[in-house]
Amino acid sequence: MNIKPVVDWQSPEITPNVPKGETKTFWLAVSSNIRGEFKTFVFDAQYVNKPLEYAEDDIECEYPLDDECFVTSDGDPIECIGWFDVRNHQDFDNYYEPFSFNEDYVLLGWAEYEKPDFTGV
Repeated sequence: MNIKPVVDWQSPEITPNVPKGETKTFWLAVSSNIRGEFKTFVFDAQYVNKPLEYAEDDIECEYPLDDECFVTSDGDPIECIGWFDVRNHQDFDNYYEPFSFNEDYVLLGWAEYEKPDFTGV
């Protein structure tokens, strides 16, 4: 049985619609230069829309408005907007690492992540 899912790929110039303060899983298609040859890969990744905001009326405020903001490995709050990979760490919960797209690692497109149902063969 040959099963091929239908995927509606979006241009890398289009930003996914992810509400402020949230993350959402998508399919990413990238082209990666491996030893001088470009190969295409498809995998799931997170689009994160977590801007770092502080209270406007409190100039001395040290803590962001969002109690669930992302932090660095040192525990400092960081702004996260864009494509991220979820990574595991043995000493603490998962953390997010941004993708660094460049001439050797090119974002080709993205698509809604829909897990296919499997009803057996």
